[in-house]
Amino acid sequence: LLQRLGAELRTALGDPDQYIDLDIALHEAIAQATHNPLMVTLIQAIRAASATETREGLRHRQTPAQLDRVQHLHEQLIAAIAQQDPVAAVQIMSRHFDDVAVIFQTPGERLRTTQASTA
Repeated sequence: LLQRLGAELRTALGDPDQYIDLDIALHEAIAQATHNPLMVTLIQAIRAASATETREGLRHRQTPAQLDRVQHLHEQLIAAIAQQDPVAAVQIMSRHFDDVAVIFQTPGERLRTTQASTA
């Protein structure tokens, strides 16, 4: 299921509405794979907010390279889960969260973050 969703996400990169639906489905499938009822409940509870956040993120990721980075992280995460590699999965999610945090910064905050990371 996760691999199929990953492939479908790649084909939906040009269709934000379809991409959002698939992104939410991927998050729900990952939550189900944890076999943790609390994780499933949490993901289901934030479904609407997640759609809004993903839509906002897609609006800010306007270049094909930026969209491809998000997709690549999804694919890496799916591979880490398939290989039962929790260390890699945590590292990938950390990069994904860092990317999301930068997207929601103001332009001035984004510039400072970029300057700090290149210093």
